[in-house]
Amino acid sequence: MGVFPTLSPSPLRSWHASDQVVLFNGAPYLPSVAVEYMQQAWSTFIVDPNNGLLSFGWQKYQGYGTKTLVDIFRNSNDLSHPIQLEDPTSFDASCAVLGQGL
Repeated sequence: MGVFPTLSPSPLRSWHASDQVVLFNGAPYLPSVAVEYMQQAWSTFIVDPNNGLLSFGWQKYQGYGTKTLVDIFRNSNDLSHPIQLEDPTSFDASCAVLGQGL
């Protein structure tokens, strides 16, 4: 999940296909390091979808109760550490409250 404040003003987070804007439009209003990171991550995933992103510090998804959901650029002020690992349960809980299910 990529969170880019210029694309998703608070309280919004990421939205479906928001990463496509960054990948294919170059997103001139985002730091070039963020665009390059996203492009490199996608390229790495395409080459090795099973293990490639481990080199980026991402963990393999292990289901609910584990911190394997990758929250990208949550802290956009620190581009040297672009990811934060989260438990997907905390994000799905919001949808459940709205009646969207899990």
